[in-house]
Amino acid sequence: MRKMLVALAVVLLWPSAAQGAPFSSVELGFTADFPAAPTVGQAEDSEKDDNGKVVSRAVTVSAMEQGVYMAAVVTDTFIEPMKIDVTGSLTLERDNFLKGLGAALSSANPGTLDGRPAMFFTYDRPDHSAAGSGIVVVIDTEKPRVYIVVTMHTPAANDGLMADLDRFWRSFHLQ
Repeated sequence: MRKMLVALAVVLLWPSAAQGAPFSSVELGFTADFPAAPTVGQAEDSEKDDNGKVVSRAVTVSAMEQGVYMAAVVTDTFIEPMKIDVTGSLTLERDNFLKGLGAALSSANPGTLDGRPAMFFTYDRPDHSAAGSGIVVVIDTEKPRVYIVVTMHTPAANDGLMADLDRFWRSFHLQ
């Protein structure tokens, strides 16, 4: 997941597709109303065990406009049944995202989303060039899954776009 978070932070300013419809994926286990038609990335190796064996694969679904905004969901699914530290994962994944973006944590509140443990947070870059909000959600099953849902916007974002990002944020639900 750390590799995916750094890659996500690097692509924050890539251009997005045209205006689109709500996104839903049974395979990825979520629905969300993106501000524009999202791009679905290829599954990539993510977490590794102590021996270097890949134990999870992550897929990023995102919509963005260069220099203006980004809305993304990273879904990291563990390949083999395993137990993860839910509380530790919420904090670790949030912090890895912030580190990859070079942003500072503004606020963090533990909670639940669809009855599952979640960490809600906001962040800003030191130069205020990009700010946003995020959720880390953990589904703890035999094959646990971690979701990182993030929005980012720059000062170039207008009120309409901010409303679209808020709609995306509120529309994210696990299936």
